[in-house]
Amino acid sequence: EPQGVFPFTLLDTGIEGRVGVQVLVGTDGLAKSVDVVESSGHAAFDTEAVRSVSRSRWQPMPCEAVVRVPIDFKQAK
Repeated sequence: EPQGVFPFTLLDTGIEGRVGVQVLVGTDGLAKSVDVVESSGHAAFDTEAVRSVSRSRWQPMPCEAVVRVPIDFKQAK
């Protein structure tokens, strides 16, 4: 499952978030399209979630599939 890199601009702010992303996975296991379906309310989280999922490799399948993925952004304690 993909994980986003915590955006530098939000470090040390105490802000955390979750982004719901929907991805169309092609038969080759690559993302064909990625959309935010549940925004975190912070553009930096939403952008990083889309970037992270776009670069992910998925299990190749006999047909295209739509997958919903939650991406959590939590600061290390």
